[in-house]
Amino acid sequence: MSAEGTEAPRRSWRGPLTLLALAGACALLLQLGALPAGAVERLYARGLFPPLVQALSGVARVLPFSLAEAALLVLVAGAVLGFARGLHELVRAPRTAPSLLARLVRRVVVLASGGYLVFLLVWGLNHARQPYATGTELDPRPAATGELVAAARELAARAAELRAGLAEDERGVFRARLDRAGLATALASAYARAAEADARLAGPAPLLRFPLASPLLTALGISGIYAPFTGEAHVNRQQEDAQLGFNACHEAAHARGFAREDEANYLAWRVASRAEEPELAYSAHLGALRHVAGALTTASIAARAELHANLAPAVARDWQAIDAFWQPRTPVVRAARVVSERVNDTYLRSQGQSEGTRSYGRMVDLLLAERRARDLQR
Repeated sequence: MSAEGTEAPRRSWRGPLTLLALAGACALLLQLGALPAGAVERLYARGLFPPLVQALSGVARVLPFSLAEAALLVLVAGAVLGFARGLHELVRAPRTAPSLLARLVRRVVVLASGGYLVFLLVWGLNHARQPYATGTELDPRPAATGELVAAARELAARAAELRAGLAEDERGVFRARLDRAGLATALASAYARAAEADARLAGPAPLLRFPLASPLLTALGISGIYAPFTGEAHVNRQQEDAQLGFNACHEAAHARGFAREDEANYLAWRVASRAEEPELAYSAHLGALRHVAGALTTASIAARAELHANLAPAVARDWQAIDAFWQPRTPVVRAARVVSERVNDTYLRSQGQSEGTRSYGRMVDLLLAERRARDLQR
Protein backbone atom coordinates (compact mmCIF):
# COMPACT_ATOMS: atom_id res chain seq x y z
CA MET A 1 0.00 0.00 0.00
CA SER A 2 1.32 3.44 -0.91
CA ALA A 3 2.00 6.24 1.57
CA GLU A 4 -0.93 8.15 0.08
CA GLY A 5 -3.22 5.21 0.76
CA THR A 6 -2.30 5.13 4.45
CA GLU A 7 -2.60 8.87 5.00
CA ALA A 8 -6.08 9.40 3.52
CA PRO A 9 -8.02 7.63 6.31
CA ARG A 10 -6.04 9.48 9.00
CA ARG A 11 -6.76 12.86 7.43
CA SER A 12 -10.48 11.99 7.20
CA TRP A 13 -10.65 11.74 11.01
CA ARG A 14 -8.86 15.02 11.76
CA GLY A 15 -11.93 17.23 11.27
CA PRO A 16 -14.34 15.07 13.28
CA LEU A 17 -11.88 14.60 16.13
CA THR A 18 -11.15 18.34 16.22
CA LEU A 19 -14.88 19.08 16.41
CA LEU A 20 -15.31 16.47 19.14
CA ALA A 21 -12.43 17.88 21.18
CA LEU A 22 -13.73 21.44 20.86
CA ALA A 23 -17.27 20.43 21.81
CA GLY A 24 -15.98 18.41 24.76
CA ALA A 25 -13.86 21.33 25.99
CA CYS A 26 -16.84 23.70 25.80
CA ALA A 27 -19.07 21.26 27.68
CA LEU A 28 -16.41 20.85 30.39
CA LEU A 29 -16.01 24.61 30.79
CA LEU A 30 -19.77 25.01 31.19
CA GLN A 31 -20.01 22.17 33.67
CA LEU A 32 -17.20 23.60 35.77
CA GLY A 33 -18.59 27.13 35.55
CA ALA A 34 -15.21 28.23 34.22
CA LEU A 35 -16.40 30.74 31.62
CA PRO A 36 -16.20 34.40 32.78
CA ALA A 37 -19.81 35.24 33.58
CA GLY A 38 -19.33 38.99 33.22
CA ALA A 39 -17.89 38.67 29.72
CA VAL A 40 -20.55 36.18 28.65
CA GLU A 41 -23.26 38.54 29.95
CA ARG A 42 -21.85 41.59 28.18
CA LEU A 43 -20.62 40.12 24.91
CA TYR A 44 -23.05 37.27 24.35
CA ALA A 45 -26.24 37.46 26.44
CA ARG A 46 -26.72 41.20 25.88
CA GLY A 47 -24.61 41.50 22.74
CA LEU A 48 -24.74 38.71 20.18
CA PHE A 49 -27.73 36.70 21.38
CA PRO A 50 -30.63 39.23 21.07
CA PRO A 51 -30.19 39.98 17.34
CA LEU A 52 -29.39 36.32 16.69
CA VAL A 53 -32.59 35.00 18.28
CA GLN A 54 -34.58 37.74 16.57
CA ALA A 55 -33.23 36.60 13.20
CA LEU A 56 -33.89 32.91 13.94
CA SER A 57 -37.43 33.47 15.20
CA GLY A 58 -38.04 35.86 12.30
CA VAL A 59 -37.47 33.02 9.86
CA ALA A 60 -39.73 30.64 11.82
CA ARG A 61 -42.40 33.31 12.33
CA VAL A 62 -43.41 33.29 8.65
CA LEU A 63 -44.60 29.69 9.01
CA PRO A 64 -47.99 28.72 10.50
CA PHE A 65 -46.46 25.61 12.11
CA SER A 66 -43.46 24.73 14.25
CA LEU A 67 -40.29 24.87 12.17
CA ALA A 68 -38.42 22.95 14.86
CA GLU A 69 -40.96 20.14 14.85
CA ALA A 70 -40.85 19.91 11.05
CA ALA A 71 -37.05 19.92 11.04
CA LEU A 72 -36.98 17.15 13.64
CA LEU A 73 -39.26 15.01 11.48
CA VAL A 74 -36.94 15.56 8.51
CA LEU A 75 -33.91 14.60 10.62
CA VAL A 76 -35.60 11.44 11.88
CA ALA A 77 -36.66 10.49 8.35
CA GLY A 78 -33.12 11.11 7.11
CA ALA A 79 -31.67 8.94 9.87
CA VAL A 80 -34.07 6.10 9.05
CA LEU A 81 -33.26 6.30 5.34
CA GLY A 82 -29.54 6.42 6.08
CA PHE A 83 -29.80 3.36 8.30
CA ALA A 84 -31.82 1.49 5.64
CA ARG A 85 -29.25 2.37 2.97
CA GLY A 86 -26.38 1.20 5.16
CA LEU A 87 -28.19 -2.03 5.94
CA HIS A 88 -28.78 -2.60 2.23
CA GLU A 89 -25.07 -2.08 1.50
CA LEU A 90 -24.14 -4.45 4.30
CA VAL A 91 -26.42 -7.20 2.96
CA ARG A 92 -24.97 -6.83 -0.54
CA ALA A 93 -21.35 -6.70 0.62
CA PRO A 94 -20.82 -8.02 4.19
CA ARG A 95 -17.08 -7.35 3.97
CA THR A 96 -17.75 -3.61 3.93
CA ALA A 97 -19.00 -3.72 7.54
CA PRO A 98 -15.85 -2.13 9.08
CA SER A 99 -15.84 0.76 6.61
CA LEU A 100 -19.60 1.30 7.02
CA LEU A 101 -19.22 1.36 10.79
CA ALA A 102 -16.33 3.83 10.56
CA ARG A 103 -18.38 6.06 8.26
CA LEU A 104 -21.34 5.94 10.64
CA VAL A 105 -19.21 6.80 13.66
CA ARG A 106 -17.57 9.65 11.76
CA ARG A 107 -20.93 11.10 10.75
CA VAL A 108 -22.33 10.82 14.27
CA VAL A 109 -19.27 12.58 15.69
CA VAL A 110 -19.53 15.38 13.13
CA LEU A 111 -23.27 15.88 13.55
CA ALA A 112 -23.27 15.66 17.35
CA SER A 113 -20.20 17.84 17.90
CA GLY A 114 -21.12 20.37 15.22
CA GLY A 115 -24.71 20.50 16.44
CA TYR A 116 -23.58 21.11 20.01
CA LEU A 117 -21.27 23.93 18.98
CA VAL A 118 -24.06 25.58 16.98
CA PHE A 119 -26.35 25.12 19.99
CA LEU A 120 -23.85 27.01 22.15
CA LEU A 121 -23.68 29.82 19.62
CA VAL A 122 -27.43 30.29 19.18
CA TRP A 123 -28.43 29.86 22.85
CA GLY A 124 -26.41 27.51 25.05
CA LEU A 125 -23.85 30.07 26.24
CA ASN A 126 -26.66 31.71 28.20
CA HIS A 127 -26.09 28.99 30.80
CA ALA A 128 -22.85 30.79 31.66
CA ARG A 129 -24.26 34.34 31.92
CA GLN A 130 -24.47 36.22 35.20
CA PRO A 131 -27.23 35.11 37.59
CA TYR A 132 -30.41 37.14 37.16
CA ALA A 133 -30.14 38.51 40.71
CA THR A 134 -26.76 40.13 39.98
CA GLY A 135 -27.10 43.91 40.06
CA THR A 136 -30.61 43.83 41.53
CA GLU A 137 -32.03 44.23 45.02
CA LEU A 138 -32.63 40.48 45.17
CA ASP A 139 -30.73 38.45 47.75
CA PRO A 140 -31.73 34.81 47.17
CA ARG A 141 -31.03 32.52 50.09
CA PRO A 142 -32.69 29.51 51.67
CA ALA A 143 -35.79 30.52 53.59
CA ALA A 144 -36.97 29.69 57.09
CA THR A 145 -40.16 27.66 57.44
CA GLY A 146 -42.08 30.66 58.73
CA GLU A 147 -41.17 32.67 55.67
CA LEU A 148 -42.31 29.87 53.37
CA VAL A 149 -45.61 29.58 55.24
CA ALA A 150 -46.23 33.34 54.99
CA ALA A 151 -45.46 33.35 51.27
CA ALA A 152 -47.72 30.34 50.68
CA ARG A 153 -50.64 31.97 52.48
CA GLU A 154 -50.19 35.18 50.52
CA LEU A 155 -50.05 33.35 47.19
CA ALA A 156 -53.03 31.17 48.07
CA ALA A 157 -55.14 34.19 49.01
CA ARG A 158 -54.29 36.05 45.82
CA ALA A 159 -54.85 32.92 43.70
CA ALA A 160 -58.32 32.56 45.23
CA GLU A 161 -59.15 36.19 44.40
CA LEU A 162 -58.06 35.80 40.78
CA ARG A 163 -59.79 32.44 40.39
CA ALA A 164 -63.16 33.75 41.53
CA GLY A 165 -63.90 35.51 38.26
CA LEU A 166 -62.71 32.82 35.86
CA ALA A 167 -64.65 30.24 33.84
CA GLU A 168 -64.96 26.55 34.70
CA ASP A 169 -65.76 23.36 32.85
CA GLU A 170 -68.24 20.69 33.90
CA ARG A 171 -65.73 19.35 36.45
CA GLY A 172 -65.51 22.72 38.15
CA VAL A 173 -61.93 23.08 36.85
CA PHE A 174 -60.59 26.31 35.37
CA ARG A 175 -61.17 26.60 31.64
CA ALA A 176 -59.35 29.35 29.75
CA ARG A 177 -61.29 31.98 27.83
CA LEU A 178 -58.20 32.79 25.79
CA ASP A 179 -57.53 30.76 22.66
CA ARG A 180 -53.96 30.13 21.49
CA ALA A 181 -53.71 33.43 19.64
CA GLY A 182 -55.12 35.23 22.68
CA LEU A 183 -52.60 33.59 24.98
CA ALA A 184 -49.75 34.59 22.65
CA THR A 185 -51.01 38.20 22.61
CA ALA A 186 -51.36 38.29 26.39
CA LEU A 187 -47.88 36.82 26.76
CA ALA A 188 -46.35 39.45 24.45
CA SER A 189 -48.14 42.21 26.34
CA ALA A 190 -46.96 40.88 29.71
CA TYR A 191 -43.32 40.75 28.58
CA ALA A 192 -43.52 44.22 27.05
CA ARG A 193 -44.84 45.53 30.34
CA ALA A 194 -42.14 43.72 32.33
CA ALA A 195 -39.44 45.10 30.01
CA GLU A 196 -40.36 48.65 31.06
CA ALA A 197 -38.97 47.82 34.50
CA ASP A 198 -36.15 45.52 33.36
CA ALA A 199 -34.56 45.99 29.92
CA ARG A 200 -33.16 42.45 30.04
CA LEU A 201 -36.70 41.20 29.40
CA ALA A 202 -37.12 43.23 26.22
CA GLY A 203 -37.34 41.57 22.84
CA PRO A 204 -39.69 40.60 20.04
CA ALA A 205 -43.04 39.01 20.85
CA PRO A 206 -42.36 35.42 21.99
CA LEU A 207 -42.99 32.90 19.22
CA LEU A 208 -45.39 30.50 20.92
CA ARG A 209 -46.04 27.07 19.43
CA PHE A 210 -48.44 24.27 20.42
CA PRO A 211 -46.77 21.23 18.85
CA LEU A 212 -48.51 18.27 17.26
CA ALA A 213 -46.20 16.09 19.34
CA SER A 214 -47.89 17.21 22.57
CA PRO A 215 -49.08 13.65 23.34
CA LEU A 216 -45.45 12.55 23.26
CA LEU A 217 -44.49 15.44 25.54
CA THR A 218 -47.22 14.37 27.94
CA ALA A 219 -45.93 10.80 27.98
CA LEU A 220 -42.45 12.11 28.77
CA GLY A 221 -43.72 14.47 31.48
CA ILE A 222 -42.73 17.62 29.57
CA SER A 223 -44.88 20.74 29.88
CA GLY A 224 -42.91 22.78 27.36
CA ILE A 225 -39.63 22.99 25.50
CA TYR A 226 -37.67 25.81 23.90
CA ALA A 227 -36.16 25.18 20.45
CA PRO A 228 -32.89 27.15 20.39
CA PHE A 229 -32.21 26.58 16.69
CA THR A 230 -35.46 28.27 15.64
CA GLY A 231 -36.29 30.56 18.58
CA GLU A 232 -39.69 28.89 19.13
CA ALA A 233 -41.23 28.41 22.59
CA HIS A 234 -43.22 25.17 22.54
CA VAL A 235 -45.96 24.54 25.09
CA ASN A 236 -47.68 21.19 25.60
CA ARG A 237 -51.24 21.92 24.48
CA GLN A 238 -52.69 18.94 26.38
CA GLN A 239 -51.88 20.19 29.87
CA GLU A 240 -54.48 21.77 32.13
CA ASP A 241 -55.34 25.37 31.29
CA ALA A 242 -54.34 26.45 34.80
CA GLN A 243 -50.72 25.59 33.99
CA LEU A 244 -50.63 26.84 30.43
CA GLY A 245 -49.91 30.52 31.11
CA PHE A 246 -47.15 29.93 33.64
CA ASN A 247 -45.39 27.37 31.46
CA ALA A 248 -45.71 29.56 28.36
CA CYS A 249 -44.02 32.39 30.27
CA HIS A 250 -41.31 29.95 31.38
CA GLU A 251 -40.47 28.97 27.81
CA ALA A 252 -40.61 32.62 26.72
CA ALA A 253 -38.02 33.40 29.43
CA HIS A 254 -35.71 30.89 27.75
CA ALA A 255 -36.29 32.76 24.48
CA ARG A 256 -35.15 35.92 26.28
CA GLY A 257 -31.85 34.19 27.02
CA PHE A 258 -32.42 32.99 30.58
CA ALA A 259 -31.30 29.39 30.37
CA ARG A 260 -31.27 28.42 34.06
CA GLU A 261 -34.47 26.66 35.05
CA ASP A 262 -34.87 28.41 38.42
CA GLU A 263 -34.56 31.80 36.72
CA ALA A 264 -36.99 30.87 33.93
CA ASN A 265 -39.52 29.77 36.56
CA TYR A 266 -39.00 32.94 38.58
CA LEU A 267 -39.35 35.13 35.50
CA ALA A 268 -42.52 33.26 34.56
CA TRP A 269 -43.86 34.29 37.95
CA ARG A 270 -42.50 37.84 37.77
CA VAL A 271 -43.88 38.52 34.29
CA ALA A 272 -47.21 36.69 34.44
CA SER A 273 -48.18 37.69 37.99
CA ARG A 274 -48.07 41.34 36.93
CA ALA A 275 -49.97 40.74 33.69
CA GLU A 276 -53.18 42.65 33.01
CA GLU A 277 -54.78 39.42 31.78
CA PRO A 278 -56.29 37.71 34.88
CA GLU A 279 -55.96 34.21 33.41
CA LEU A 280 -52.22 34.70 33.06
CA ALA A 281 -51.93 36.19 36.54
CA TYR A 282 -53.88 33.28 38.05
CA SER A 283 -51.70 30.70 36.34
CA ALA A 284 -48.60 32.47 37.67
CA HIS A 285 -49.87 32.54 41.25
CA LEU A 286 -50.94 28.89 41.14
CA GLY A 287 -47.61 27.86 39.60
CA ALA A 288 -45.62 29.77 42.22
CA LEU A 289 -47.83 28.38 44.99
CA ARG A 290 -47.15 24.81 43.86
CA HIS A 291 -43.40 25.44 43.96
CA VAL A 292 -43.59 26.97 47.44
CA ALA A 293 -45.67 23.98 48.55
CA GLY A 294 -42.91 21.73 47.22
CA ALA A 295 -40.41 23.59 49.42
CA LEU A 296 -42.78 23.22 52.38
CA THR A 297 -42.85 19.46 51.87
CA THR A 298 -39.18 19.40 52.85
CA ALA A 299 -39.45 22.06 55.57
CA SER A 300 -42.67 21.04 57.31
CA ILE A 301 -45.16 18.33 56.35
CA ALA A 302 -47.66 19.82 58.81
CA ALA A 303 -47.44 23.25 57.18
CA ARG A 304 -47.89 21.68 53.73
CA ALA A 305 -50.98 19.82 54.95
CA GLU A 306 -52.41 22.98 56.46
CA LEU A 307 -51.86 24.83 53.18
CA HIS A 308 -53.84 22.22 51.25
CA ALA A 309 -56.61 22.13 53.83
CA ASN A 310 -57.13 25.89 53.55
CA LEU A 311 -57.05 26.23 49.76
CA ALA A 312 -60.09 27.80 48.15
CA PRO A 313 -62.25 24.96 46.74
CA ALA A 314 -61.85 26.14 43.15
CA VAL A 315 -58.06 26.41 43.49
CA ALA A 316 -57.98 22.95 45.10
CA ARG A 317 -59.91 21.50 42.15
CA ASP A 318 -57.43 22.99 39.68
CA TRP A 319 -54.53 21.65 41.73
CA GLN A 320 -56.01 18.15 41.79
CA ALA A 321 -56.68 18.27 38.03
CA ILE A 322 -53.04 19.16 37.36
CA ASP A 323 -51.81 16.32 39.56
CA ALA A 324 -54.20 13.88 37.87
CA PHE A 325 -53.12 14.97 34.39
CA TRP A 326 -49.44 14.29 35.05
CA GLN A 327 -50.04 10.98 36.81
CA PRO A 328 -48.54 8.21 34.61
CA ARG A 329 -51.26 5.74 33.69
CA THR A 330 -49.26 2.79 32.36
CA PRO A 331 -45.93 1.11 33.17
CA VAL A 332 -44.60 2.19 29.76
CA VAL A 333 -45.36 5.86 30.45
CA ARG A 334 -43.90 5.51 33.95
CA ALA A 335 -40.66 4.12 32.50
CA ALA A 336 -40.59 6.85 29.83
CA ARG A 337 -40.91 9.50 32.56
CA VAL A 338 -37.94 8.04 34.44
CA VAL A 339 -35.78 8.08 31.31
CA SER A 340 -36.93 11.60 30.39
CA GLU A 341 -36.16 12.88 33.90
CA ARG A 342 -32.68 11.35 33.87
CA VAL A 343 -31.88 12.74 30.42
CA ASN A 344 -33.01 16.23 31.45
CA ASP A 345 -31.10 15.99 34.73
CA THR A 346 -27.91 14.96 32.91
CA TYR A 347 -28.32 17.75 30.37
CA LEU A 348 -28.80 20.43 33.06
CA ARG A 349 -25.79 19.21 35.02
CA SER A 350 -23.65 19.20 31.86
CA GLN A 351 -24.57 22.87 31.33
CA GLY A 352 -23.37 23.90 34.78
CA GLN A 353 -26.65 23.58 36.74
CA SER A 354 -25.22 21.41 39.48
CA GLU A 355 -28.61 20.58 41.04
CA GLY A 356 -29.98 19.20 37.78
CA THR A 357 -33.78 18.99 37.68
CA ARG A 358 -33.95 20.11 41.32
CA SER A 359 -32.98 23.57 40.07
CA TYR A 360 -36.57 24.10 38.87
CA GLY A 361 -37.69 24.44 42.48
CA ARG A 362 -34.96 26.93 43.40
CA MET A 363 -37.15 29.66 41.92
CA VAL A 364 -38.63 29.82 45.44
CA ASP A 365 -35.39 31.44 46.68
CA LEU A 366 -35.76 34.17 44.06
CA LEU A 367 -39.47 34.62 44.74
CA LEU A 368 -38.84 35.05 48.46
CA ALA A 369 -35.94 37.41 47.78
CA GLU A 370 -38.36 39.59 45.79
CA ARG A 371 -40.83 39.42 48.66
CA ARG A 372 -38.18 40.55 51.16
CA ALA A 373 -37.12 43.43 48.92
CA ARG A 374 -40.76 44.50 48.58
CA ASP A 375 -41.27 44.42 52.36
CA LEU A 376 -38.18 46.59 52.88
CA GLN A 377 -39.56 49.21 50.51
CA ARG A 378 -42.82 49.53 52.46
